[in-house]
Amino acid sequence: MAAIVVLLLGLFCAAPVRAADTPAPATAPVASPVASPLPPADLDRAINRTIHEDKYTWRMSREKIAEPDAQEGVIARFFDKVGAMLRKWARAGSDWLDEWLRKLFRHPQTHSSSGISGYGWIESLQILLYGLVAMAVAALAVFLYRTWRDWRPPALVASEPIRLVLDINDENVGADQLLEDGWTKLARDLLERGELRLALRAFYFASLSHLAARNLISIARFKSNRDYERELRRRGHSFPDLLPVFGDNLESFERIWYGLHEVNRELVDRFAANVERMKPAG
Repeated sequence: MAAIVVLLLGLFCAAPVRAADTPAPATAPVASPVASPLPPADLDRAINRTIHEDKYTWRMSREKIAEPDAQEGVIARFFDKVGAMLRKWARAGSDWLDEWLRKLFRHPQTHSSSGISGYGWIESLQILLYGLVAMAVAALAVFLYRTWRDWRPPALVASEPIRLVLDINDENVGADQLLEDGWTKLARDLLERGELRLALRAFYFASLSHLAARNLISIARFKSNRDYERELRRRGHSFPDLLPVFGDNLESFERIWYGLHEVNRELVDRFAANVERMKPAG
């Protein structure tokens, strides 16, 4: 009994000593207050700049990330909606057509009382279609045959040179409108019809056309007959017999065409002979 009392006294005496021997926890140092805090505006800007950095973007909501879509124009959004609506209608139409075809070609499950399959009307439709195609091919063949039978090669028409009809009596007609052979042929036709005065003028134009072809004169509407004579004198000095023959015909032509002198067949024949003399020998 005495031992138990001694043990309890020893425990009560040791407890305060152990509590006193236990070291007190170190207290955290108290931070000193900020000497100069940031202004609210600068603080807001710093926070806004920090939260918009790339490493924090994934934390933002999807509505804020999809800003470019919200900035699309009204017209773009309108066309997007129209396109979506058209695609929806096209899909609905395709589904309806597919369903209709399925119903049309669905295999029948029952048979008629006469034992004929439900495919009979489809076979009849195919036969009718083949018949229509055969009729169309036959009609086309008949049309091609008749076209080939009635076709005739175009008749070959002999081409004739277009004759230029000139009013030789017109003062606006010039020697450059026909070649020498054309004027000569016209003059002989007029001579055969008795148009001596007109034949004389045609022979004169034939002589001018001949001299122009030899580059001894140049025909122009503003030139007079004397201009042609002077031009031939300048250019044709190498042909001394040419100028007198042309001068003789020029005098006869001006007396008859511009004057009152009568013309006869003999004078016209001599005029035509002078035109032939102007041509080089051989």
